[in-house]
Amino acid sequence: MKKFLTLIGLVLCFALMFSLVSCKNTANENVKETEEETAEETKGEEKPIEPTSAKELWELVDAAMENAESYEGAMTADMVMFMNGFKIESKVSGFEISIGQRDALDYYYYRFLKTEVLCEDLLLDEMSTEIEAYNQGMTFVSTIKGNSAQNFCSKMTVDEYLEFSTNVLSKEFDFGDCTKSDYLKNEDGSWSLSFSGYTKKSISLLLKETGFDEDMLSVDVIDVIISLTADNEYRVAEMSLELVFDVEETDTAIPVFKEVMKYSKYGEAKKTLEGIDPSEYTEVDDVAVLDKTTDAINEYAGLSEGSFELDITQNLKVGAETNKYTEKDSVFFGKINGGFVYTADSTINGMTTVNMDYRNGVQKITQGVDVETYNLSDDEAKAIVYNLINTAAYDKTIVTDVEKLGEGVYKFTVEEPNLASYEEALIPMGITCKSGKQSIVVTFAEDKLSKIESDLIVYGEMTVGNQTEAMELQQLTIVTVKEVNGSESNM
Repeated sequence: MKKFLTLIGLVLCFALMFSLVSCKNTANENVKETEEETAEETKGEEKPIEPTSAKELWELVDAAMENAESYEGAMTADMVMFMNGFKIESKVSGFEISIGQRDALDYYYYRFLKTEVLCEDLLLDEMSTEIEAYNQGMTFVSTIKGNSAQNFCSKMTVDEYLEFSTNVLSKEFDFGDCTKSDYLKNEDGSWSLSFSGYTKKSISLLLKETGFDEDMLSVDVIDVIISLTADNEYRVAEMSLELVFDVEETDTAIPVFKEVMKYSKYGEAKKTLEGIDPSEYTEVDDVAVLDKTTDAINEYAGLSEGSFELDITQNLKVGAETNKYTEKDSVFFGKINGGFVYTADSTINGMTTVNMDYRNGVQKITQGVDVETYNLSDDEAKAIVYNLINTAAYDKTIVTDVEKLGEGVYKFTVEEPNLASYEEALIPMGITCKSGKQSIVVTFAEDKLSKIESDLIVYGEMTVGNQTEAMELQQLTIVTVKEVNGSESNM
């Protein structure tokens, strides 16, 4: 439970990681230009472009931010969520610095975020900090949470960094694709702009692109309000994003999410190198593959249909005695009449056959003539399939090294894997887990998930009476994607 709640802070960080720029200057495609030449004093000059709609204003702002030589941005965000009756509060603060054109060799970017997650009832008070930076052809990613720190860097071109960076929203989302928009030119020449009235499809896309998991919410998001002010050169002074939840004024558990970004020092921003000393980082072949792997797992689990095979081999050694366990699973998941379904046919130790079948809210487990049934929700069934796909329990935050083995093949080293699930299973056997190590090899085919191989070793002790024996559990798992059909669903 605590680990799940901690993710709120990480998700909130991701929700802030978008910027105004879209890497594509579209303003000149849609904004009206005047070709009039009047008095001699204006000969050879174009009249200043002024927008005739909120969307045209947005495009001018987008272009101005794209072409800004440099700027600084300050960010704050507040989130309040209610889960299982607990009030979870998250606060984020940070800043970003951008220097140079995004297609220039000397492009520089730096972002720092501090996130605090609070829950008084659970005595939860956790803080994490994150740095993402690009400087002189090197990308830096640092995450510090509690006593753990993860610092990776990789050589990248500007284009590679911009593709990797989480700062830019997908081109699929259109800020101006809403039913309500207002804009105003103020007396001092500055501009005000607001968008709202987004469709459910647009809201879901925005939340997905910013890393905000709708499944964490106890109520639906029914709108997004985006507001900004810009100077007379269309450069943003302040921008805010607020989620509108489906609640009544009389409700006592009202969620909150609002972020504010303030920009300044246009053309005057200076570099900071604090926290990005290469000597304090582990240089890896490709830091981008950390996120790529997470996304690939989620993308495959989110398909409307797919199938894969899972092979598990366990060797449990206690003292001089060794026990071996094998399992081969063939899994299919998909939709029938709009409802989620999955089947898993398992062969255990080459002899016993077990079948699991889920549909219409019921999971049936069949072994020979024995049949057991359980009531499950679609979300619970989807979670089971996800955990089978990610049997390796890949978690980018605990990876300690990344190595490229070949084209599309990467090896992740985890010096301290999460052993909670193994501890839960082994404690009834009198086994105490002490430590572990893990390597995970992920294979991509055309940038899609193809295979995940995990080699995990858990070390511990088994106590029987007054005698204690050393314990070693090795678990080898291979997940092989057999089919990738259909489009994404809401898994």
